Amino acid sequence: MFAIFETWIPLRALTESTERRWGAHGLLFGCAVILQNVLVRVSPLPLAASLLDSPWGLLNRPALPELARILLAIILLDGVHYLTHRLFHAYETTWRVQAVHHSDRDYDVSTSLRFHPLEVIVSRILFMAAIVLLTPPPLAVFLSGLQTILLNT
Repeated sequence: MFAIFETWIPLRALTESTERRWGAHGLLFGCAVILQNVLVRVSPLPLAASLLDSPWGLLNRPALPELARILLAIILLDGVHYLTHRLFHAYETTWRVQAVHHSDRDYDVSTSLRFHPLEVIVSRILFMAAIVLLTPPPLAVFLSGLQTILLNT
């Protein structure tokens, strides 16, 4: 919806055509997703579901009400996204990877697809590690992913 709106009624003229931008950003994103799925063979939701009966994990405590576990997990998983993003800003080497996203001359919905494949892979690995450490309810992982999608476009 936003992509259609900004194409018809842009706030300012783009330096490159919409088709070229979406094509380039989509290709970059597609390569990142393919590499990520080849290298990281599990997804967050099935991982969280597989940890349901685990006796360990920071949030896997019967004394915690389910709603509290879900809310805490969403907050903590969002914190993982934030810290990962800060990591990519913190060092010259990681900034070069992050700069792919920030070097876009125009800013539109397609910019949310413009990430270096290494950033996508490292972010996924760190997110998966957080799921293993926290053992959040699968619903929390789903809602966290939905929140990320809705708030980053």
